[in-house]
Amino acid sequence: MSDIADFEFSFRNDLRTVDLSDGVTAIGVSAYLFCENLSAVNFPASLKVIGKSAFCGCWQLKEISLPAKLVEIGADAFINCSGLRKITLPNGLQKIGDGAFKGCEKLQEIKIPAAVVEVGKDIFAGCESLKKIYYRAGSDFAENLRGGNHAELVAFDAPKENFSWQIDGDTLRIVGADAIKNFFCDENAPWFDKRESIRKIIIES
Repeated sequence: MSDIADFEFSFRNDLRTVDLSDGVTAIGVSAYLFCENLSAVNFPASLKVIGKSAFCGCWQLKEISLPAKLVEIGADAFINCSGLRKITLPNGLQKIGDGAFKGCEKLQEIKIPAAVVEVGKDIFAGCESLKKIYYRAGSDFAENLRGGNHAELVAFDAPKENFSWQIDGDTLRIVGADAIKNFFCDENAPWFDKRESIRKIIIES
Protein backbone atom coordinates (compact mmCIF):
# COMPACT_ATOMS: atom_id res chain seq x y z
CA MET A 1 0.00 0.00 0.00
CA SER A 2 1.28 3.46 -0.86
CA ASP A 3 1.48 6.34 1.60
CA ILE A 4 -1.69 8.27 2.42
CA ALA A 5 -1.88 11.25 0.07
CA ASP A 6 -2.61 14.88 1.00
CA PHE A 7 -6.37 15.48 1.59
CA GLU A 8 -7.11 11.86 0.58
CA PHE A 9 -9.91 11.26 3.12
CA SER A 10 -10.64 14.79 4.33
CA PHE A 11 -14.23 15.69 5.28
CA ARG A 12 -15.31 12.02 5.24
CA ASN A 13 -17.90 11.96 7.99
CA ASP A 14 -18.72 8.33 7.22
CA LEU A 15 -15.30 7.22 8.48
CA ARG A 16 -15.36 5.77 11.98
CA THR A 17 -12.32 3.48 12.11
CA VAL A 18 -9.07 3.52 10.14
CA ASP A 19 -6.76 0.47 9.97
CA LEU A 20 -3.58 1.35 8.12
CA SER A 21 -1.65 -1.50 6.52
CA ASP A 22 1.99 -2.14 7.36
CA GLY A 23 4.17 -0.47 4.72
CA VAL A 24 2.61 2.97 5.05
CA THR A 25 5.41 5.33 6.08
CA ALA A 26 3.71 8.74 5.83
CA ILE A 27 0.27 10.27 6.33
CA GLY A 28 -0.10 13.32 4.11
CA VAL A 29 -1.19 16.89 4.77
CA SER A 30 -4.83 17.09 5.97
CA ALA A 31 -5.32 13.44 5.04
CA TYR A 32 -8.16 13.00 7.57
CA LEU A 33 -9.06 16.66 8.03
CA PHE A 34 -12.42 17.11 9.80
CA CYS A 35 -13.39 13.45 9.75
CA GLU A 36 -15.69 14.28 12.62
CA ASN A 37 -16.90 10.74 13.34
CA LEU A 38 -13.49 9.09 13.24
CA SER A 39 -13.03 7.49 16.68
CA ALA A 40 -10.20 4.96 16.23
CA VAL A 41 -6.97 4.83 14.21
CA ASN A 42 -4.66 1.81 14.15
CA PHE A 43 -1.25 3.02 13.02
CA PRO A 44 1.17 0.62 11.27
CA ALA A 45 4.60 -0.18 12.69
CA SER A 46 6.15 1.24 9.50
CA LEU A 47 4.81 4.79 9.99
CA LYS A 48 7.51 7.51 10.18
CA VAL A 49 5.75 10.83 9.48
CA ILE A 50 2.34 12.32 10.27
CA GLY A 51 1.79 15.37 8.07
CA LYS A 52 0.48 18.84 8.81
CA SER A 53 -3.17 18.96 9.94
CA ALA A 54 -3.49 15.23 9.24
CA PHE A 55 -6.17 14.68 11.92
CA CYS A 56 -7.30 18.26 12.44
CA GLY A 57 -10.81 18.43 13.89
CA CYS A 58 -11.21 14.69 14.49
CA TRP A 59 -12.92 15.39 17.79
CA GLN A 60 -14.19 11.84 18.35
CA LEU A 61 -10.65 10.47 18.82
CA LYS A 62 -10.14 9.64 22.49
CA GLU A 63 -6.91 7.65 22.78
CA ILE A 64 -3.93 7.32 20.44
CA SER A 65 -0.78 5.20 20.61
CA LEU A 66 1.80 6.04 17.97
CA PRO A 67 4.24 3.44 16.56
CA ALA A 68 7.90 3.10 17.52
CA LYS A 69 9.35 4.19 14.15
CA LEU A 70 7.53 7.54 14.07
CA VAL A 71 10.05 10.42 13.94
CA GLU A 72 7.94 13.46 13.05
CA ILE A 73 4.52 14.89 13.91
CA GLY A 74 3.65 17.81 11.64
CA ALA A 75 2.24 21.21 12.57
CA ASP A 76 -1.41 21.13 13.67
CA ALA A 77 -1.45 17.35 13.20
CA PHE A 78 -4.03 16.79 15.98
CA ILE A 79 -5.28 20.35 16.43
CA ASN A 80 -8.81 20.61 17.85
CA CYS A 81 -9.08 16.91 18.60
CA SER A 82 -11.14 18.04 21.57
CA GLY A 83 -12.09 14.52 22.73
CA LEU A 84 -8.50 13.28 22.94
CA ARG A 85 -7.75 12.19 26.52
CA LYS A 86 -4.51 10.25 26.09
CA ILE A 87 -1.72 10.05 23.54
CA THR A 88 1.41 7.93 23.82
CA LEU A 89 4.42 9.28 21.94
CA PRO A 90 7.11 6.78 20.83
CA ASN A 91 10.62 6.92 22.27
CA GLY A 92 12.20 7.52 18.85
CA LEU A 93 10.16 10.65 18.07
CA GLN A 94 12.39 13.59 17.09
CA LYS A 95 10.21 16.48 15.93
CA ILE A 96 6.81 17.96 16.89
CA GLY A 97 5.49 20.82 14.78
CA ASP A 98 3.74 24.06 15.78
CA GLY A 99 0.32 23.59 17.38
CA ALA A 100 0.43 19.81 17.00
CA PHE A 101 -1.98 19.22 19.91
CA LYS A 102 -3.50 22.68 20.20
CA GLY A 103 -7.09 22.62 21.41
CA CYS A 104 -6.95 19.06 22.77
CA GLU A 105 -8.86 20.29 25.77
CA LYS A 106 -9.33 16.91 27.51
CA LEU A 107 -5.69 15.84 27.37
CA GLN A 108 -4.46 15.50 30.95
CA GLU A 109 -0.84 14.33 30.86
CA ILE A 110 1.86 13.73 28.26
CA LYS A 111 5.49 12.68 28.05
CA ILE A 112 7.84 14.21 25.49
CA PRO A 113 10.35 11.43 24.71
CA ALA A 114 14.03 12.03 25.42
CA ALA A 115 14.91 11.71 21.72
CA VAL A 116 12.87 14.79 20.73
CA VAL A 117 15.15 17.61 19.56
CA GLU A 118 12.65 20.04 18.05
CA VAL A 119 9.33 21.27 19.41
CA GLY A 120 7.29 24.00 17.73
CA LYS A 121 5.33 26.81 19.33
CA ASP A 122 1.97 26.48 21.09
CA ILE A 123 1.85 22.70 20.75
CA PHE A 124 -0.38 22.47 23.85
CA ALA A 125 -2.17 25.82 23.62
CA GLY A 126 -5.80 25.55 24.71
CA CYS A 127 -5.24 22.20 26.44
CA GLU A 128 -7.33 23.25 29.43
CA SER A 129 -7.17 19.93 31.32
CA LEU A 130 -3.44 19.39 30.88
CA LYS A 131 -1.85 18.98 34.32
CA LYS A 132 1.67 17.64 33.65
CA ILE A 133 4.14 17.64 30.77
CA TYR A 134 7.17 15.37 31.20
CA TYR A 135 10.27 16.33 29.21
CA ARG A 136 14.01 15.63 29.15
CA ALA A 137 16.03 17.82 31.49
CA GLY A 138 18.26 20.27 29.61
CA SER A 139 16.00 20.48 26.55
CA ASP A 140 16.02 23.93 24.94
CA PHE A 141 12.33 23.90 24.05
CA ALA A 142 10.81 24.11 27.55
CA GLU A 143 9.30 27.55 26.88
CA ASN A 144 7.48 26.18 23.84
CA LEU A 145 5.83 23.57 26.07
CA ARG A 146 4.41 26.30 28.34
CA GLY A 147 2.63 28.30 25.64
CA GLY A 148 -1.12 28.57 26.14
CA ASN A 149 -1.58 26.09 29.00
CA HIS A 150 -1.20 25.87 32.79
CA ALA A 151 0.46 22.47 33.03
CA GLU A 152 3.34 21.68 35.38
CA LEU A 153 6.60 20.93 33.55
CA VAL A 154 8.34 17.89 35.02
CA ALA A 155 11.93 17.31 33.87
CA PHE A 156 13.48 13.86 33.82
CA ASP A 157 17.08 12.78 33.23
CA ALA A 158 17.92 10.88 30.06
CA PRO A 159 19.42 7.40 30.57
CA LYS A 160 23.20 7.16 30.77
CA GLU A 161 25.10 6.09 27.67
CA ASN A 162 26.02 2.70 29.16
CA PHE A 163 22.36 1.92 29.69
CA SER A 164 20.56 -0.43 27.31
CA TRP A 165 17.46 -2.57 27.23
CA GLN A 166 15.71 -5.02 24.96
CA ILE A 167 12.56 -7.11 24.90
CA ASP A 168 12.73 -10.70 23.74
CA GLY A 169 9.29 -12.25 23.69
CA ASP A 170 7.81 -11.48 27.11
CA THR A 171 11.19 -10.84 28.78
CA LEU A 172 12.63 -7.38 29.45
CA ARG A 173 16.43 -7.34 29.89
CA ILE A 174 18.03 -4.19 31.34
CA VAL A 175 21.79 -3.56 31.33
CA GLY A 176 23.04 -0.71 33.53
CA ALA A 177 20.96 -0.93 36.67
CA ASP A 178 22.20 2.41 38.03
CA ALA A 179 20.33 4.25 35.29
CA ILE A 180 16.96 2.95 36.43
CA LYS A 181 16.87 5.58 39.18
CA ASN A 182 16.30 8.16 36.44
CA PHE A 183 12.83 6.74 35.81
CA PHE A 184 11.05 8.29 38.77
CA CYS A 185 7.76 7.76 36.96
CA ASP A 186 6.97 4.62 34.98
CA GLU A 187 5.93 6.73 31.99
CA ASN A 188 9.54 7.89 31.69
CA ALA A 189 10.80 4.36 31.14
CA PRO A 190 11.61 3.64 27.47
CA TRP A 191 9.78 0.29 27.63
CA PHE A 192 6.56 1.95 28.85
CA ASP A 193 4.75 1.45 25.53
CA LYS A 194 5.38 -2.30 25.68
CA ARG A 195 4.75 -2.85 29.38
CA GLU A 196 1.61 -4.97 28.94
CA SER A 197 3.54 -7.66 27.07
CA ILE A 198 6.27 -7.99 29.75
CA ARG A 199 6.08 -11.02 32.05
CA LYS A 200 9.71 -11.34 33.17
CA ILE A 201 12.45 -8.79 33.96
CA ILE A 202 16.21 -9.44 34.07
CA ILE A 203 18.40 -6.61 35.46
CA GLU A 204 22.17 -6.70 34.94
CA SER A 205 24.54 -4.26 36.64
